[in-house]
Amino acid sequence: MTSQFFKQNIPNFLTIIRIILAPICIYLIIKQFYLLSLVLFLGASITDFFDGFIARKYNYISKIGSFLDPIADKFLVFGVFFTFYLNNIIIDQYILIMIILRDLLVTSIRSVMESKGLTMVTTFLAKVKTTIQFSVIIIIYFCLIFNYEFMFPIIYQISLIMAVITVYTGFDYFFKNFKNLNI
Repeated sequence: MTSQFFKQNIPNFLTIIRIILAPICIYLIIKQFYLLSLVLFLGASITDFFDGFIARKYNYISKIGSFLDPIADKFLVFGVFFTFYLNNIIIDQYILIMIILRDLLVTSIRSVMESKGLTMVTTFLAKVKTTIQFSVIIIIYFCLIFNYEFMFPIIYQISLIMAVITVYTGFDYFFKNFKNLNI
């Protein structure tokens, strides 16, 4: 029974690791230890893939996992973007606002649906958005590690495109779940 409990909670454990790694990544960015922060960010990103994969493959889906996983994702991604913003590294207030507004919209939709006993399923487009966000963060890390500041204007343009895609996925969630919202 105990080993079954641990097996079923592997996805939750991976999510908790991501939550723990997020502030460490942020701290390391502030201290300009970009390579170490990147390594931990990549580790945290891998936990995002594996927690969902294991939960779906072995049907280890739990309410706490469904609650914590999106929070862990937001904590990691938004935390790193916000730290880049605070340190004047590519991300500006417009990109940050677009990410925040999208997350507020999706979180509101999820809350309304859960209050009605409904579950909001992650769309393929949202998974693409997450991959793009992780990729932009990794590219920014590489520019910082290798002192490729000359690439910042191009990376800024890519970040704007990422932000627009991020907002679009929020509207995609809204329109795909509109009938369940009864607004």
